[in-house]
Amino acid sequence: MLVATACTSAKQTPPTVAPAPAAPDAPAAPSIDVDLDRLRTGLDTYLEGFGAHWGPAFEYSGFVLVARGDEILYQRGLGLADRATGQVPDIDTSFRVGSVTKQFTAAAILKLRQQGKLDVTDPIRKHLPDYPGPGADVTIHQLLTHTGGVWSYTSDPERMETRAEPHSVKQMLEMFWNEPLDFEPGAEFSYSNSGYVVLGAIIEAASGTSYGEYLRRELFEPAGLERTEYGDHEGLANRAQGYERTAMEALEDAHPIHMSVPYAAGGIRSTARDLWKWHQALLRDHILDDESKALLYTVEKSDYAYGWSISSYDEHPLIGHGGGIDGFVCDFERLVDDDVVIVAWTNTGPEADSVSRAVLPLVLGKDGPAPPEEPEPVPFDPAIGAVVDGRYALTEASRTKLRAMGWPDGVIASFETIEMRHDERSLVFDPLSQPEGRMHPKGDGTFFVKEHGMPPSLSIDRPEGSAVAQGIIVRQGLLEVRYTRVEEKPAPKAKAKGRPGGKGR
Repeated sequence: MLVATACTSAKQTPPTVAPAPAAPDAPAAPSIDVDLDRLRTGLDTYLEGFGAHWGPAFEYSGFVLVARGDEILYQRGLGLADRATGQVPDIDTSFRVGSVTKQFTAAAILKLRQQGKLDVTDPIRKHLPDYPGPGADVTIHQLLTHTGGVWSYTSDPERMETRAEPHSVKQMLEMFWNEPLDFEPGAEFSYSNSGYVVLGAIIEAASGTSYGEYLRRELFEPAGLERTEYGDHEGLANRAQGYERTAMEALEDAHPIHMSVPYAAGGIRSTARDLWKWHQALLRDHILDDESKALLYTVEKSDYAYGWSISSYDEHPLIGHGGGIDGFVCDFERLVDDDVVIVAWTNTGPEADSVSRAVLPLVLGKDGPAPPEEPEPVPFDPAIGAVVDGRYALTEASRTKLRAMGWPDGVIASFETIEMRHDERSLVFDPLSQPEGRMHPKGDGTFFVKEHGMPPSLSIDRPEGSAVAQGIIVRQGLLEVRYTRVEEKPAPKAKAKGRPGGKGR
């Protein structure tokens, strides 16, 4: 949300550097004994179940890697990396990682800190003296943790209409540097791709070389990453193409994008093997010292550190990040105490996060989720319409979660407001910038979209004593987002023109 008043920077308190976690520096013997048969059978069943009821456009296309230490526990390519050539994806297929780029940008900043060329408490103006406007006193630490209030340029579809064209770093900065801050720096968390564009410019200013060259020299080569680069790997063999699903449930080439537009927020290509190597390099001291790694993983707000989301699964520390960009979605998760890494990417849809979440119980010796199935509807009661009809907005907590998972702002914008209405047959679920779908009752109080692939499921939040629903909960695969009622009657619809754009999470 853009606040129409300029803010001044709050006094910045230097981050406290905690001792580096023992596991990332010197991994102990893994505390889990992986049942390989359970893992492989469970994942095969889950992945092969994608699209089984809805057609080829919804079948999983991409690659999944699960590794522990130096051992690959599971690897599988499905679908096609390039539909024109029939190439099947493998562990060395190059794909866009979207906002997984942010962890490389953060590591580069900390490398420059080790070299004495900057400090995370430095304001933007120290390294970019020509940076105007209200954000000049935002600190590097606030940019890294999305607490600077710098408005995110990817939230504006009009700015993203030119994303196929090359942009200079200055042109990228000019997209947003005069915009008012969203909030007082340090006061809140709001995912900002603009903040990481600024970090890329600071890396260039402090290092005296280009962003891509600094990462190659200081990160990629020392970590042994052979097929990772800032850019789009044009002409490279074994390079995945990106696709998107149409309203007719077919696939077409994704909207073109020049990687200078996502830049330091989302402009890297990599492979599953290289991300596995990157995990191993970060566990040890190949790239960053103990103090830097402690900063890298120290949460500021909303479970977000420096380019990483910090959480846990079944009491196992989980460090990860997602990435979404035109044509690709990926998820990169690390069970650091167990030296387990999960990489899932797809070039046709948003299911990478669902796949990595399906891996977690399996790798910990539990049953994984079943692949999504199409339920049978029961007769619809039109009285439900009086309860649900209205307009709803995505909650801020759900928006933050989606951004942290790597969903592009433009994609989030396409369903952040929904309209619910009904007729005698069903509820109608209508994201104002996407095709609508009919929600059919399942008999357990929830509803699903029968006419679309991997159907979202909807349940109603109706507090006791309320005549109407105050919110709705939408689940798709393992993803859950929440909406809150903003008005009781639907307002006139204003469908967005064209396809929404957006850059990596």
